[in-house]
Amino acid sequence: MYSAKFKKYILLALGIFALLMVFLICTNKFDGHIPQNTGKHMQCHHGIAVLDGQRLKHSATCFKAHEKLSQLMSSVFSRVRDSEDKIKSEYDKIKSDTSLPQKQKLKDIAKIEAKWSDLSSKYNSEIQSIKDTDLKLTEYIQSTLNNVIESISKSLKLSIVLSKGTKDSILVFYNVKEIDVTDLVIQKMNEVLPEVNLKELSKHD
Repeated sequence: MYSAKFKKYILLALGIFALLMVFLICTNKFDGHIPQNTGKHMQCHHGIAVLDGQRLKHSATCFKAHEKLSQLMSSVFSRVRDSEDKIKSEYDKIKSDTSLPQKQKLKDIAKIEAKWSDLSSKYNSEIQSIKDTDLKLTEYIQSTLNNVIESISKSLKLSIVLSKGTKDSILVFYNVKEIDVTDLVIQKMNEVLPEVNLKELSKHD
């Protein structure tokens, strides 16, 4: 038969083993996969989470408005090139026309220069308008994004949200799915700002 002292050691060992098992079970539950599209059961280590900015810009539809502005800018530059070619063609034609008196030739060239000046002013105005709208768009999206991150941070009790891939990011967190709130932010951004009306945005100062 075991001595009383030996029995105490066995009971103590069993108690420690039981505590370790409970700890392991709890740890496994904590480290298990948590669905990315909802924050209802998401837990974050020490109130810190990461946000993948590149994936956010790729998946949040509001950022596509920047692509529309880029296309508008490309269209303006294309028209500028076409106008330059036409003006140059007109200029060369007049300059090489030996049948025109010098006085008339100078007048025609002056008209072409005035025409190009008006066109340049028009194009510069369009380009500046697109740039101003792009700046407003950036500020608008950033403001909405800040509100979304703040709302999610409060609901998940986060203290810090790190931008993944920057110098400020903590590498050890990169592969921890439980603290990556990127999908949650994308989902919320697509809910509150599915698209941006550029015409309405450009009207506001």
